[in-house]
Amino acid sequence: MKKFLIIAAVVVVVVIIVLIVIFATKGKEMMELAIDKGFGAMENLMVVNRPASVSEDSIRTAIDATIEKIRTGETDPKAIRVIMMKFQGFMDDKQLDSLEVMTMLEEMNKL
Repeated sequence: MKKFLIIAAVVVVVVIIVLIVIFATKGKEMMELAIDKGFGAMENLMVVNRPASVSEDSIRTAIDATIEKIRTGETDPKAIRVIMMKFQGFMDDKQLDSLEVMTMLEEMNKL
């Protein structure tokens, strides 16, 4: 089950990148779909693999704030792309460890 979630998350991240490109030509509804699916998968993996010092609520709050900044245009799309590429890189080994979760949280909080 966990292996399936990891593989699914990697696929979703790749799809997100493709959808972001499509967003440039297709419109807002495609971007909303990419945001919901991509960040949902990321959130699930981060919650499962979080360090004990990080609460589920802090992960959800960071992701919700990031999504809101994307939707309102408060953040640079390049910064989001960097976060997604880091996440994809972290998932190359098909695992997300607690240090990688902390790195993702720090990146999201920088936005």
